[in-house]
Amino acid sequence: MLLMALMHLVAWIAATASSPPYDLFSAGAAPSASANGSDAVAARYAPIVYLHPDEQFGPGDPLSFLAHSRLMWAHDESCRDHIVAETVDAGALGAGKYFHRHSQRRLLNCRHRGPILTSLASVRPRTRESGEEGFFLDLRSGRERAGIGAAAPVLYYYVPQRYIAYWFFYPYNDGGIVDHDGDWENIVVQLDAQERPTEVAYYAHGHATIYPWEEIEHEGERPVVYSARGSHASYPSRGPHLGIPTLDWTAAGERWDTAARLRNVVRESWWGYGGAWGQVGEIASTTGPKGPSPFKLGVPLNWIPPNILQSSM
Repeated sequence: MLLMALMHLVAWIAATASSPPYDLFSAGAAPSASANGSDAVAARYAPIVYLHPDEQFGPGDPLSFLAHSRLMWAHDESCRDHIVAETVDAGALGAGKYFHRHSQRRLLNCRHRGPILTSLASVRPRTRESGEEGFFLDLRSGRERAGIGAAAPVLYYYVPQRYIAYWFFYPYNDGGIVDHDGDWENIVVQLDAQERPTEVAYYAHGHATIYPWEEIEHEGERPVVYSARGSHASYPSRGPHLGIPTLDWTAAGERWDTAARLRNVVRESWWGYGGAWGQVGEIASTTGPKGPSPFKLGVPLNWIPPNILQSSM
């Protein structure tokens, strides 16, 4: 079992490392926060999520996570991490008012070198863009990890006649060998020119599986999502699922009606933050992920219009 888990982990890291970088929102596919009818369309297809009955780390509110975190900058070359802000102002985070620089060791001293990088840069530690250094949110409250269950909000972005992405935030990912604070999961509903759903992309461990609308479970016009115990990966059915690097289990526990607390993500005060939501681990997969932002890939590439895709690569 240990050998199999290690093989899954290696495969997952390799797959993640080979995923093409894509700045979805700056490429022109970003939703408009003032798009007419966006809230109504998002509510119409808002998923029904079933949490696992044995789930110990439920969904939460990213604003509460921010309120219980401090903003840090991770250094490498044996230089100590720096506290950027003991108390995080969500508006300042989204406005790029926090900043820092990379470090460089010179004998016994660590010096800050290079340009000033703000919280609006793509600076999650342990990534190709930022290397080992970058911003991360250091959660200071263990109680926050439990989440608030079905009372949690759901964030969405809406691109008319193309898709609606629904983002679920969990303060803690209990994923076995890849535990970490901060866990962003999502599904995406593809729309046709008449705003009718055609397909749904269910994301699990950063990778999407696409299903025709007619083949998934619904409650009315709303797709059903089963959240895997601990890892929170999204699946269209109950039972065991071969996730990488873990085996995921889903079941119909607490019912989460996401239409009750929808929020447009581009209206969030922290929107644009490009660092990690959670601590820095030994490897990238145990480091807090990026959240929805101009740097977060959250839509299948083949759903993006070719002219937008080509202009961004």
